[in-house]
Amino acid sequence: MRAIRLFFALTALAMFAAAQTDWPTFGHDSGGNRYSPLKQITPANVNTLTRAWTYHMNPGGAAPAASERGAKLSEDEMAEVVEYLTVNFGPQKSATRVNVNHAGAGVLVSELGLTQRDAMSIVKYREANGPFKDLSSLKKVPDLDPAKIDTRKDRLAF
Repeated sequence: MRAIRLFFALTALAMFAAAQTDWPTFGHDSGGNRYSPLKQITPANVNTLTRAWTYHMNPGGAAPAASERGAKLSEDEMAEVVEYLTVNFGPQKSATRVNVNHAGAGVLVSELGLTQRDAMSIVKYREANGPFKDLSSLKKVPDLDPAKIDTRKDRLAF
């Protein structure tokens, strides 16, 4: 029994000694972030730091040339792929129209893609001057770019 206690005591002492001289966990922190202690990096030496290593997934160690990556397609095949991706994965347009006389700023931002500032300008103008009658009355909102409204005119309702 005494031998077992001595063994565990020596093992604990060895682990404690190793922890004081080496990184106790991967990356020197329990999260494994691989950062050096900040006391080693100072404003005086930050400009002298160099890259220590680079990891490549390629077994040869070097990244493959651009011509070796990806599928090789003819121009017609590439045009077909681009058209398919654009149609099926391009920006999704909502089928519903947004009534600018009832929509709040959040809806104007999320549905029409306006900035928060533009949406708030529309809401404030509407509250002060009444509902919008048509596209031209919406374009009278101060600080609102008429070109932004023109690009979204098919999605607006009054």
